[in-house]
Amino acid sequence: MEPYFSDAFGNPSSIHRLGVEAASAVEQARRRVVAAVGGKRWQVSFTSGGTEANALAILGSALRGKRRHVVVSATEHASVLDTARSLSDLGGDHTLVPVGADGRVDPAAVADAVRPETVLVCVMFVNNEVGVVAPIEAVAAALRGTRARLFVDAVQALGKVPTDPLAAADLVSISAHKIHGPKGTGALLSGEDVALRPLWAGGGQEAGRRSGTQNVAGIVGLGCAAERASLALTETGPRMAHLRDKLWGRIREIAPGASIVGSREHRSPANLSVLLPGMRSEHVLHALEERGVFASSGSACHAHETSQSHVLAAMGVPTSAAVIRLTLGKGTTEADVDAAAAAFAQSLGALGRS
Repeated sequence: MEPYFSDAFGNPSSIHRLGVEAASAVEQARRRVVAAVGGKRWQVSFTSGGTEANALAILGSALRGKRRHVVVSATEHASVLDTARSLSDLGGDHTLVPVGADGRVDPAAVADAVRPETVLVCVMFVNNEVGVVAPIEAVAAALRGTRARLFVDAVQALGKVPTDPLAAADLVSISAHKIHGPKGTGALLSGEDVALRPLWAGGGQEAGRRSGTQNVAGIVGLGCAAERASLALTETGPRMAHLRDKLWGRIREIAPGASIVGSREHRSPANLSVLLPGMRSEHVLHALEERGVFASSGSACHAHETSQSHVLAAMGVPTSAAVIRLTLGKGTTEADVDAAAAAFAQSLGALGRS
């Protein structure tokens, strides 16, 4: 990324040498993103992050024509849910599809929610709070014969689970900082037959889908991070799954009453969401932080809210229990897991529980 902050600080829309160099870097990043996601020939629209990519997918689809109804699963990211709700102010509507206690949506229920005026179905690939993996290919199969397109928020999936199911989607969003890239950069991938209305007018960059001078350094960082995440998946995925399971085994010894939130079988190797009956999330989180473990109880986007997250509520998780989300990354080691388990034991001991 560094050259594009200084010597190669050209505008990719300019026709002079510095502009051409910047444009070439953007196109190389575009190819890297397409290769990392795989599955089909994608159009890539670079954005300011996953939130904007999600908004472009929903509003760009719904405002392009007369069909302005979208179907969303109840555990989507807030940027998807709130954007879907905003359609009511724009002559549209949305339908919320519930999930089971395991956090997975029923493809048949999704298909049943589709109407003639449905333009888009939104199903998150890997849930950002509990790590549950959705049945993307089954949802796509259930939608065959309808006019609705399938949009998949894959922000938490890239670099953690195989991306093969994304070939069944029509639109896919990703974000750089979830794969060790720069914050403030993301992308929306759309099939070659997908047309979108841009969120705002301007210079017509990104093939007219997202106007505004491109953040070249950020885009380069996203392309590099996506390529690295894809190439390392076959090694990092199983290793993270092993470390996650080891950590869960230690926690279960420390707190026999604990349980995993959501499906055990269908979940990201990077996520361990633990339910602790009779405890308060904020007490456990503060105790862990004092011992060097930084965890969360839900989405980082709503870290300061005191009410239960919509994801946990949709899954029927009791409010009388603490939910602690522990996340692993490509740099997590066996020693990190041992340290986290020790901190967990000390924290629960300090809180008077074991």
